[in-house]
Amino acid sequence: MSSLSAGKLVATIEMGFGSLYEFRCTKVNLPLCQVLVENFDVANSSINIHGRNLTITHEDFERIMGVRNGGCDVEVEGNTEDPDILALERKISGKENQITIHGLRRVLIESESADEIFRISFALYALATLLSPVTGIHVERRYLIPLKDPNGLCSKNWAKFAFDKLVEGVSLFQGTGIGLAGGCILFLQLFYLDVVSNGMFVLPKTVKPVMIWGADEAKKIYEQVESMGGWKSESVYVTKRYLWDRTIQFSGSVDASTGIKTNVVEDLSEVMADVGVVKGDIRNLKAMVGQLGPDMCRLRSAILTLETSLEKLKAEGLCQLVSDTIMGVFEDKQNDYVGNDGTDVFVDGQKQHGPEFESDDDGMPNAKSKIVSDII
Repeated sequence: MSSLSAGKLVATIEMGFGSLYEFRCTKVNLPLCQVLVENFDVANSSINIHGRNLTITHEDFERIMGVRNGGCDVEVEGNTEDPDILALERKISGKENQITIHGLRRVLIESESADEIFRISFALYALATLLSPVTGIHVERRYLIPLKDPNGLCSKNWAKFAFDKLVEGVSLFQGTGIGLAGGCILFLQLFYLDVVSNGMFVLPKTVKPVMIWGADEAKKIYEQVESMGGWKSESVYVTKRYLWDRTIQFSGSVDASTGIKTNVVEDLSEVMADVGVVKGDIRNLKAMVGQLGPDMCRLRSAILTLETSLEKLKAEGLCQLVSDTIMGVFEDKQNDYVGNDGTDVFVDGQKQHGPEFESDDDGMPNAKSKIVSDII
């Protein structure tokens, strides 16, 4: 489908086949799918994977495969001799007497635009190869019944149709044990990869699993599961929940082993797992606190020592400041009380003048004083 033009891809999305053009999982893992078919409880719409019962519905088909879930039911039962059906068959088959898978592929590639024939051919190809696979190369005429109105293709519930066909095929196989289970078995394989990988690592929710899982990616999961005991091992953790998305969807079916709604069983299992993780974290935290005890004592001692040192430095610094201030005051006073020539101006508390000063009786310098003469 990668060779389709942009216009054709848009048409497939409009019809509700959104992610099928990037379908990557083309190889069926037969041993795995056999286990999945055996553990599919069609009566309760649940499947046991690695010891856990998970709901599985047409909503999961939409989530995994990326096809529309909602709208009108797809009906393939009716009059296959209808003139409109016969005319449509001739248009699509061309020179061939019947519609074949190879003929449909050729129509899809050779169509110049996403016209009505292209749309009908693509829907028919998707039905016959993936959603409800045929057993041979020929496509039954009854598949044309829901496609005869091209304008109605955009309102079909492809997910519900495909899931119902899968349930029908699995139920028939479980009842007879003959042949192969019908329906979209690849969906079961992708569903398995999705729920197992959710327990191992986080995948982007915006990308449908049908677009994620190719042969190489699936092989890594298979090898991991094999190392943990294989398809039936209960040591492999599985969940439909994404790590950051705890909704209450898929709550309608009942777990056959407990009689409790399956989503409750899933939630209880996850709560138990989460409690185990929390217990482990608490044990680790206690161990870390125990290791921190001696370090905290040393830290407290260091803080007390630091406080004492700071108080001492503050006290010493204050004393030094007072001492420096006093010394500065004395030096200033000494400069004020000593003349320029070194002669004391004040001695023993009595006013003594130097030789250059003369004074009157009032003690003030007279006109003959050195100061006045210098000014003049």
